[in-house]
Amino acid sequence: MSKVIRDCYAIRNNAFHEGIGTLPPEVMLTRRGQIRELVSLVLVEMLQEQSQARKREIATRMQNY
Repeated sequence: MSKVIRDCYAIRNNAFHEGIGTLPPEVMLTRRGQIRELVSLVLVEMLQEQSQARKREIATRMQNY
């Protein structure tokens, strides 16, 4: 999990601070997909409470990238 977090910070830095290095393209695509799913979960959670089944579904989609 710490690798995923480091990769996400690298993507963020690349987007907002001109990067601190680059990740391989396949890792960037995977992490960006995971970030999209996470942000979707957070936004939906803010708007309405989600069932545990829905949270597991989103978590599974994140893991399948």
